[in-house]
Amino acid sequence: MYVASKITRTVYALSLLIIATPFCASKFDYALILLKQLIKGNPNIINPLIALCYMAISLVIGAIVLYRIYEIIRGRVTLSMSNESSIVGACRVIGLVFMYLGVIVFLGGIAINLSVEGATYVVRFVLKHFVALIMAGVIIFEFSRIKSQEIDLL
Repeated sequence: MYVASKITRTVYALSLLIIATPFCASKFDYALILLKQLIKGNPNIINPLIALCYMAISLVIGAIVLYRIYEIIRGRVTLSMSNESSIVGACRVIGLVFMYLGVIVFLGGIAINLSVEGATYVVRFVLKHFVALIMAGVIIFEFSRIKSQEIDLL
């Protein structure tokens, strides 16, 4: 049986982390804004409840993604491409290529942003589009895993 390389596992884990981090951070940030309104004396009781729900959602999603990354790194998730039909194998390769390209450009963009002064706006524009490429790669890869019945749907 073909075992996925450490590079593939690392790229897959980074892809999940790149996708989940902004989502969880935005929910948590919005929740802190709502709680700050309560501290300043806003009598609205709905805002703290919404804030607590947002915090809970971001913590649960963060825990799920971290557990998934732990499973990937420990080798419990099957990433093999052997004994696959041509369509499933092609989908898996396309998903991995999208993830590789997205992660390489994302890390390169962060390096450029840290080293070149004034590159923030251009790099931010490029990174937005390549994060979408990472998302597409993860979605295609996960659908190929569902199609090959590596994931129990029940």
